[in-house]
Amino acid sequence: MTFPLWTEHVGVVHTQKMTLADQVVARGDFFDFLARAVPSRGVSPVLVAIDGVDGSGKSMFAKNLAEAIERNGRPTVVVHVDDFHNLSEVRHRRGRESPEGFWLDSYD
Repeated sequence: MTFPLWTEHVGVVHTQKMTLADQVVARGDFFDFLARAVPSRGVSPVLVAIDGVDGSGKSMFAKNLAEAIERNGRPTVVVHVDDFHNLSEVRHRRGRESPEGFWLDSYD
């Protein structure tokens, strides 16, 4: 399996063959690297937004990044847009496949 790696001392991305164990270690290192890149604003909160299509792994990515930020001594709060869905009666009142309903009625 080919896996992208960040080589910090030269600042380039390259690929190499890695075992599953190496990937797990690299993934942890990757999230720690990202956590250190999130700027600190003292007591002011910093917003990090993660976007992507359904099923792309946004929730898992957010969980891993939040854990890495917390390992670096900073508190986190993860908020999912899905937590703001209207009740299904409201979301689907124009029909489950309605574009207007999706746009106008999905979120509170």
